[in-house]
Amino acid sequence: MNDVPFNPSQVLVTYQDDANVQLMTFVLGNGPDATANTCRTPDTSFRWYLVVRNNGSVANILEPGEVAEMYICTANLTPTLTTNSQFRIEVIPQEGAPIALQRRTPLALAPVMNLD
Repeated sequence: MNDVPFNPSQVLVTYQDDANVQLMTFVLGNGPDATANTCRTPDTSFRWYLVVRNNGSVANILEPGEVAEMYICTANLTPTLTTNSQFRIEVIPQEGAPIALQRRTPLALAPVMNLD
């Protein structure tokens, strides 16, 4: 397994559902102890945060064994994301191919969910 360049400020993240298409803005400064609570601030922007676990030795490089968690803030969508709704998140890195994640929300929603 090789190192992967991943500078969040140079990565585009888009969100799309049946009613919304948004370019998400990366927000720096959440730190390694950040949680999804950062999405609950009273802000009207569309943001995403990154938390890297098992930090490696080089900044902006994902090394083998590192885990990157992305928090996508969707609270400000109009209309909001509801149950049984299909959505798509695309991560477009500075190098390499885009990664598209397409999911459907479950029949019951919680403020923070893992939809893997």
